[in-house]
Amino acid sequence: MSDTKFKKAFDDVAPDMYMQTRILADIKEKRKKQVPLKAVLSGALALALAVGCFGGIQYKNQNTYVDRPFSVMVVDASDDIPISEEISDDTLLFPSICIEYIDKQTEDGNEGTVGTSDSGGFAVTGDDIDNVAYKSKNGSFMYYDILKMEYDIQNQNFYNVIIPVADEDVELVKGYIHSSMMNPEETALKKYMENHDVSKYFNDEANIRDYWVYFGKSCDYLGPDNDSQDYAFFLYNTTNWEEDYFQQTGFEDSADGITVKMYPVSTDNMNEDYKASLKGFVSYMPETALSAYGENPDMNMCDLPEDEITIIVTFKDGKKAKKIVNVSFNDDGYAQFAFK
Repeated sequence: MSDTKFKKAFDDVAPDMYMQTRILADIKEKRKKQVPLKAVLSGALALALAVGCFGGIQYKNQNTYVDRPFSVMVVDASDDIPISEEISDDTLLFPSICIEYIDKQTEDGNEGTVGTSDSGGFAVTGDDIDNVAYKSKNGSFMYYDILKMEYDIQNQNFYNVIIPVADEDVELVKGYIHSSMMNPEETALKKYMENHDVSKYFNDEANIRDYWVYFGKSCDYLGPDNDSQDYAFFLYNTTNWEEDYFQQTGFEDSADGITVKMYPVSTDNMNEDYKASLKGFVSYMPETALSAYGENPDMNMCDLPEDEITIIVTFKDGKKAKKIVNVSFNDDGYAQFAFK
């Protein structure tokens, strides 16, 4: 979302909805800086992995661990309106995940790269789930934990800095925001600090670009249990982002996998896009298949190395259920998913 649209959102949307839109936009920008790159031949192998939304349909477990239903969804999160499909008894062809060779022009001439056509991954839906563990034999995962972030916000453990703004200065700050085309709230805070001593709350002005800056009522930023109408600047230090809210496995450590904790949060008064982002979407990269095609672009794509993904769901009562997903490719490089 552009900064101009941010300004319009501030005018037209309730403050908590504006905050949710800003957070999603900030996460997408942070994600751009985290896309992994892997050398393949003379080019680079890149897969951009995104946060999206999806629905859920129950699937009957195949009597592994405990016989308790949960659904495994394949998700394409590349567009504003994500696509999701449930893996069932039949093999699922998901055209949005496709391995392809791309001819790119560089200063030294043409250079080939290998990648996938779009972003994709997995999600699990079901009742009374505490956490979901993902492991892959030949791939890697990436997870942006927006759910934990929202949990921390609602429990007042997210923002590193809160700078209260007196009632008589609120309209002044709003004016700064409305008149700023780029980074409006950060700019407003800088202007506010020119005439107000905020050293009691914040003394890192030189590194302000390391912070996400928001402005609004405390009741809109500090969780459903806060009813304060007082205004403030709310700052989160993004240098903590990876440690706090990011998980990633490379090919070498893919067997270790990642675990998605389904934190309990209130979804009252959330916009639908933000609510959908709290479903625990895990991005997936078929590393071995991508590397094999990069080494031999003339190979038949249906011969690309397959992958086996183990998904273990732990329920709130401590019991576990497991499903194994086989990932293969057809002649056109489109991913196919089936339960083993």
